[in-house]
Amino acid sequence: MSFDFGDQQLFKYDDDLKDLIFLKTELNWEHDHPVLGTDILNNENKLFASGSSDNYVKIWSMQKDLVREIHFPERIYSVCFLNSNGDLLVGHLGKVSLITREDYAPDNHLNKF
Repeated sequence: MSFDFGDQQLFKYDDDLKDLIFLKTELNWEHDHPVLGTDILNNENKLFASGSSDNYVKIWSMQKDLVREIHFPERIYSVCFLNSNGDLLVGHLGKVSLITREDYAPDNHLNKF
């Protein structure tokens, strides 16, 4: 299996096989430019975030369903979950912005995942 720079693919670690399993998905809601940062929120919601030079941070379910996309005025260089609540830190153009879970998922929207 080969990938191009900026490709986004989802893998799951299988404890029994002690190997990564490629999760094939039919959805194509990925970024238009290379992904420069990702992180996984490993709480009951099991989400991951990706940030790209297309100026978007996208929040995904582990099934690769797009939960939310957040547009920034400049390129995203890094994303990481700050805590188990799902608050995000986003690095962009010499700045770090905090996006709280309530800002991108009001009214417990994430509990459906």
